[in-house]
Amino acid sequence: MLKYIVSIFVYILVSVNINAAISFTGNELLIEVVNNKFSRKTPGIYAFDIDRGIISLVVADGHKPKWSYDRKAFLYWSDDDLYIYDIQKCKSMVLDNMRYSQVSTTKQAWWTIDNKNIIFLAFDRPYPTYSTWLAPICDADYDNTSRLWKNTVVEQIGNLDISQALNMMAYEEVCIIPEAGKQLTSKLFVVSMEDNKGKDIADIRKALCCPNMEGKVLFNPKWQPGGSLLSFESINLSDSTCEIWFWDYHMDKYYKLDIKNRCPDPFLRKERIRGGRILCWSPTGDSVLMIPYPEDYNYMLTGISPDIIPLNPVNPEEKAIHLGGPGGAIWDSCWSNRGDGIAVIRSKYLYESTYSSSTLWVWKKDNNGKWQNGYEVTLDKTQVPVSLSW
Repeated sequence: MLKYIVSIFVYILVSVNINAAISFTGNELLIEVVNNKFSRKTPGIYAFDIDRGIISLVVADGHKPKWSYDRKAFLYWSDDDLYIYDIQKCKSMVLDNMRYSQVSTTKQAWWTIDNKNIIFLAFDRPYPTYSTWLAPICDADYDNTSRLWKNTVVEQIGNLDISQALNMMAYEEVCIIPEAGKQLTSKLFVVSMEDNKGKDIADIRKALCCPNMEGKVLFNPKWQPGGSLLSFESINLSDSTCEIWFWDYHMDKYYKLDIKNRCPDPFLRKERIRGGRILCWSPTGDSVLMIPYPEDYNYMLTGISPDIIPLNPVNPEEKAIHLGGPGGAIWDSCWSNRGDGIAVIRSKYLYESTYSSSTLWVWKKDNNGKWQNGYEVTLDKTQVPVSLSW
């Protein structure tokens, strides 16, 4: 086992023009930026035109931006209100039907595939149960916010994801088991969003599983863009081993990703791999961005750089790509809508619990479609990035 490994990487600090005017194309990287303790800069949502190296403040004090599917708008939070920003009008609109409803939101929201509604999580009864709610974007009726489904099962929804191709939702149901020392566990469910509004969630949802389910929890569902695969992870509570799985909606079959053999890092292939995590899918659905988890303590201190794992059914042994760059905990990640860029927010140390040292890293393809070395995007030294949407 390798005790000491020195990672050598090449990176470029990119100078950007902050607060310059920007003309939206829908391909900008949206960055939520917060201030360090003594900063006087304006926090909020910035738009980064990577081709021209321009970063512009779009919304002051905005949080958790998310592009619409048609790239004509993005949603964001400010205080307890949800807003829609129209990039053609350069104007924000508050969702009044949420603000005036008796719903306490949790600042998690998603677009529906027609870009006409917002799905969001909100507290329900009994507290702290979460339910999924629907808010139309353009509607004068302030009281039209409604539950997506009847909720006769006591569930607390964690992460969820919506498939644009299948119009399906996958979500975590998390619960606490007092007998296990208040241990948090998670199950995965999928449910169709076609003509199911108002029905009992217990009657229309399907539970996912994987082989040898005993003692495992499932989490982190992510749909394949344009396809029928759902990626998720399982953790064995007895030894903390993490596995990556894919479920095929049409075939109703499960496939496990061979993390060790698909890992492109020659050092890691010599180590014991205890698992991995999928960060995001490529927009074409033919690859995933993954982080492997090695057993070696030296790796665990510094973290691992992400890998691109192709999922080519014609050539399943297609070589994976190691992006490189420094290690550390990855807080957020996204693949560009055009497929030619990847951005991640990472902190200096793997086990850091705050954003105080987080930095923004970007990888781009060259004109020949080959991934270039990653570089750090320099923001103001008193500001740090916390969330992304591309």
